[in-house]
Formats: sequence, structure tokens, C-alpha cells
Amino acid sequence: MQVSVISKHSYALRDVITVSDYEAAQDSEYDGKSQVTVHRKPVAEEEDFIILRDGKKQWQGIVSNIENAEDEAHYTITVVEMPKLFDQKVILANEALLKTGIEDFIADQITGNFIENPDGIVNISYLDVIVKTHTPVAAKVPAENGIFNLCTYIGNALTNYGVFIDFIFTPGHLEVTLEKRDTGVLEIDTGVSDITGLSETYEVRALSKLTVIWRQEIPDGNGIGASGADESTRQFFLRTDRTITEDVDDPDRAKGTADIIMVQAETEAAMVQEARNQFASNAYQHKISFRLSASSKLVRAEDLCIGRACRVKTKNGIKDSIISGLAYSSRSHAIDITLGKLKVGLIEKLKGVGRQ
Repeated sequence: MQVSVISKHSYALRDVITVSDYEAAQDSEYDGKSQVTVHRKPVAEEEDFIILRDGKKQWQGIVSNIENAEDEAHYTITVVEMPKLFDQKVILANEALLKTGIEDFIADQITGNFIENPDGIVNISYLDVIVKTHTPVAAKVPAENGIFNLCTYIGNALTNYGVFIDFIFTPGHLEVTLEKRDTGVLEIDTGVSDITGLSETYEVRALSKLTVIWRQEIPDGNGIGASGADESTRQFFLRTDRTITEDVDDPDRAKGTADIIMVQAETEAAMVQEARNQFASNAYQHKISFRLSASSKLVRAEDLCIGRACRVKTKNGIKDSIISGLAYSSRSHAIDITLGKLKVGLIEKLKGVGRQ
């Protein structure tokens, strides 16, 4: 096992170190923290990049901290996930690019803030952003006073739209690729012997009625800005097939909770997309975790990646999910897997939510 250290400042190789052990963690919000243990002081500093290679397995990250053990016999490098490179609040710009593709919008934000920033000292000259697909979306960027966190937004693009961000270290360039990827649905049966330590949390109460106060922004005559806003109220309801309707008398309405939001949007499509996103938050009401044998032939380790869609079978039934967390260690032949952000469960349960 070896770890290479690459300077964030110069993009030069700084060190190659033999690793004694490591614990790696990834999650869909890019909050995973990993630790690498080495037996000498590494030539590295905070914000440098590392690439760890363990046989066929390879992962990357950003140095967050380097700590010397009390006995001075080893050093522990704490590593955060690569998308944290963009963990910064930025000013919303060129939102219209969403109509071309969410990938194009993210690439534009990276370019404007990290490659061609007027404050040259913050630019990362060796970054090369590559857009491979174009996924148009109607939803506005959830910015507060025109400001949003770019890393958080990239994570939302993964979980809501299946847009992946990858980092490829090449000679002279760190390639950042954005791509909507169809990885297929991974079938997982948690009852097989390769899976142990199953834990399942399931909340059947779901958002099923949403009142939207829509402030429709009206462009001025010159098309430069907004001259005012019309305000109207719309109601949306969740159906048991997970679609939404505005028919209050729809016989297939799901039971559940109600909420109210205000949406500022120029178009009806943008307003409706925001309503859909609110119902999509029902996905956060289910979490499954378990340990998988790394040598499993039923669920192969190489098929696992954050954001991959799954169909998981437990004693409570079959549900749709995504992989939201992965953790593995050089000291273990198992992989800890978390499935989260499930859509609201079975139709029968949806119909029964909220019944006494």
C-alpha cells in the first residue's frame, strides 16, 4: 500500500510513502473523513492531494490534518473527499445555464470561481473542467441572498439528478469531469450470508400535501431584471405511485403530512420543479446499513459507488434506494454500506400513512 502526495500549490509530486493501514469513508454529502497511517513524517501540508493505492483499489482525497502520535512512532493523515475542493460559498451567476444542463452550470461556477477568478491568488491553474453530458433542469439554485455553497450543490446534483463529479490526475492537469451516469440498478438482498449487521430505520410518515406560494418574477421591458412579482397559491398532492397531482379529490392520494413553502421563480416549470424537489425529500426518511464481505460474488465490491441506484430487499419489503455511504479499512475484508434517501416505501404503506 502506498500513498502519493501532490502539492495543491504547484501540482508537483511531493512524496510517496508506504502505508501501514488506513480507514476510508465516503458519503453522498461529501462529508466522509478518512485516515491514513504512515511510519515517518510525510512531506505534505494541509490542502495537498493524496492518491492511495491498495492493489486494485484506489481512492483520492485532500489532506485535512497531519498528526504525530504521542510515541512519535507514526503519523496519521486525515483526509477529506475531493469535492471539498469546492467547499466554498459563491455568488450565484449564469443561472440560465441550467436550461442547457446542470453540468454546464456547475462547470461555469468552478471556472468562474476557481480558474478565472479576478482574484488570481485563489485560482487553481492546472484544473481542467470537462462536461460530458447535459442535463437540463428547471429548478432554481437554492441560494440565500444570491449566495450558495458550491460543494453542497454538487452533492445535490448527484443525489437528485444522478450527475457524478470525478477527479482524474493526469500529467500537468487535474481533470474535473461532470457526467450524468446510468450505472443501472444494483439488486441487493440483505438476507444473504455475505451480508451481516443489518440495521434498518424506516419512517412511514411522508410529505403528501404541499402548499406553494408562488411569487412569479416579472422581467422588466428591457429583459435586464425583474420589474415586480405576481403572487399566487397552488397546492400539490402526493399520489401512491409517487407522482404528484393538483387534484384534491384524486382517489390515489397518499396519506401523510403537510407543509407550506414560498417559491420565487420566473416560470411555472421552475416552480413545479421546486415542488417536486420538496416531495423528493421524502427520500430521507429511510436508512439501511449493513456490512458486506469484500469477496462477495452476489454484490461485487467494484459495483459499489456513492449515488448508485439500488433495489434493496429486507424483511420489510423491497424498496428503491441509493448508496449514500461507503467505508472500508485495510484491517478488514468487509465493506460498511449505507443506503439512504429512499423514496417513500411500498404503495400499501403510503396508503396507510397517518392512519390511526
